[in-house]
Amino acid sequence: MGKYQEYFPNKDDPYSSRPFLVMLFLSKDFYIEGVTLKDSGMYAFYSMSSDNIHVNGIKIRTLDSINGDGVDFDGGKNILVENCDIESSDDSVSTKTYTKYPIQNVTVRHCRMRSNWAAVRIGTESASDMENILVEDCEFVDCRDGVKIQMCGPANYRNITFNNIKMKDELLKVNTLSIFNNESLDNLFKRFLNMYEINKTKLNEIEKLDLPIEE
Repeated sequence: MGKYQEYFPNKDDPYSSRPFLVMLFLSKDFYIEGVTLKDSGMYAFYSMSSDNIHVNGIKIRTLDSINGDGVDFDGGKNILVENCDIESSDDSVSTKTYTKYPIQNVTVRHCRMRSNWAAVRIGTESASDMENILVEDCEFVDCRDGVKIQMCGPANYRNITFNNIKMKDELLKVNTLSIFNNESLDNLFKRFLNMYEINKTKLNEIEKLDLPIEE
């Protein structure tokens, strides 16, 4: 793939000028293996409201792209990402819910990630619930944030686990934030604290968790 600026010069139309390299919408039973995705206009791989997705052994290089996320899942269930090598300008792996389609049963394992933003990001878009997310046996290298957990909608986050994660040269190991304007501050604070405590206890197997957690 060439530099996207050479092929999509229409700056007045950000969607046509910055396409995804791979995009799934309302898809099922998709498998991708052993390809290299590079120099994307936006996300390298974007799956929206799609189920039974398996991403195996792909390489992503988008460090020079704008919003160059590696692998993003916007709603969907039964998702497996494994054996991938991702270097991205934005989040390397992200789950989000722009719509009412929830995220369920996501596993990310045996991956190496380098990112100018976050290695793994849960949120920020959170219109629907996200649950049963497991990230294990991964290496995060030279990322701004290792783990970023955020919400800006009414979603609940449940059973999110990070296990056996090695981090090197991260500015922040864990970054959490909750912003939802239509919710009272009291309710938001209680819901955020619940999410934060659940996730903090499940982060105890991350190596060298010696930097402060940003709230």
